[in-house]
Amino acid sequence: MCRLKQSYALLVAGLLLLCSCASSVSPTAAPLRYAKLLRMTDAPDHTWVEILNPWDTTQVLRQYLLVNQAMSSVAVKALQAQHPASVLLHTPLQRTLPQSTVHASLALRLEAQQSLVGLCDTAYIVAPELKELHLPDFGRGDQPNVERIVAAKTQACLFAPFENARYESLERAQIPVVDCADYLETSPLGRAEWMRFYGRLWGKSQLADSLFACEVRSYERLKQMVHSTLVQTTSSRLSRSTSCEASQRERHSKMQSTSIAKIPVDTPNVGGHKKNLRRNPKNVGDFSKNVGDFPKNVGENFENVGENLDTPREKENPAYKAMASREEKSSIASHSTDSVSHRAPRVWLDLPWQSTWYAPGGHSYLATLIADAGGDYPLRHNDQAGSLPLPLERAWQYAQTADVWIIKGGDELPPNYAALTALSHVYAQFPAVRSHRVWVCPTMQVPYYEHTPFAPTQLLREWCIMLGTLPVDATTSLRYFHPLPRH
Repeated sequence: MCRLKQSYALLVAGLLLLCSCASSVSPTAAPLRYAKLLRMTDAPDHTWVEILNPWDTTQVLRQYLLVNQAMSSVAVKALQAQHPASVLLHTPLQRTLPQSTVHASLALRLEAQQSLVGLCDTAYIVAPELKELHLPDFGRGDQPNVERIVAAKTQACLFAPFENARYESLERAQIPVVDCADYLETSPLGRAEWMRFYGRLWGKSQLADSLFACEVRSYERLKQMVHSTLVQTTSSRLSRSTSCEASQRERHSKMQSTSIAKIPVDTPNVGGHKKNLRRNPKNVGDFSKNVGDFPKNVGENFENVGENLDTPREKENPAYKAMASREEKSSIASHSTDSVSHRAPRVWLDLPWQSTWYAPGGHSYLATLIADAGGDYPLRHNDQAGSLPLPLERAWQYAQTADVWIIKGGDELPPNYAALTALSHVYAQFPAVRSHRVWVCPTMQVPYYEHTPFAPTQLLREWCIMLGTLPVDATTSLRYFHPLPRH
């Protein structure tokens, strides 16, 4: 009997030990491979999230504590004590308000559309499947209707952060704001990985992780195909070039040896040859004179540039000078590159806004996409992740070297080449225009912004088609871009 009691006691003690171990499972860091602005730590009943400041990645922009709705208040308070600076969110969120169609479309993809109370700027909805939801409009994204947000019992607003800007009206109303900094990631897969965070908000973590894993496999496979094709093409060209150079050297050597053998040492023609050499500098001088006329012609081609450039006061700004210096160095480095530029199609992007051409920096989302597609971006050596304001003359210099010109925008897009060159006579000189390699994406007609942020593989595929880095049938594969019509 005594032994039985002892055994029972040991059994109970063992069960208690197992229970205590299960309740104290240590949180584990979610393996984020591509996102640079997001950190997540998963536990069985909660997730702790850090969003880094995109404008100073040494600082934290916001922290979130995502707790299961089934957790007791005592357990929640204990977690809050461990993370006092975190915004508390009970998941899965049942009533959320996205600022843009980007995250509304993602909610639909993650089967969480029932959690959407509405949307800001519903006039910009393009995707048919999103239109069918008939989401209520909550005002402009930068000035949402706070009273309506409160009346809808919104648990969280999914809004994009901006530098030195806060949604103070929402904070005063005690409506939590989820900082959707995914648009500031520097790579397509880095932005797409944020779907794992949003999946945890909506209680769709497994689905989000699975979709992202599939996206990674597809994207990396396509990227590898592109670069394998480029390596093979380059190797073939180098092989042909080496063989050709060897043949030329052999022929030149034979001709030289034959010529030397036939010419006597004391031949009088040698002196005459020297005489001719003395005459050549005169011709060289004439050549320099002709070269001097060339800049004059260039100036005539860009006669309207002065009217569109920044003001002298702006040019004296130290920040402007620093940017111009960086861009000058980038331009020189870009033009002197040998291993990429000779084989990869060079790309230029979009249209100017008034007197400024905003171009993605070398560490931006689009710069990474161009590189993954096997393209050569003139500003790839630049170390900026954001947009670079370029004077028109400088942008035109980059465009003069581009093989492909890709433009996306709203209704203001030119309908054909005649309309494009009518915007500026300089455009007619661009190689991409002369060779009819201009592609456009009308973002008010196709769901570019709704589909591509979290599904970058299709976007990469289309860029490969436009750049010609993969033999893909463009007529059946393009969803968002199309060649600019000739007429």
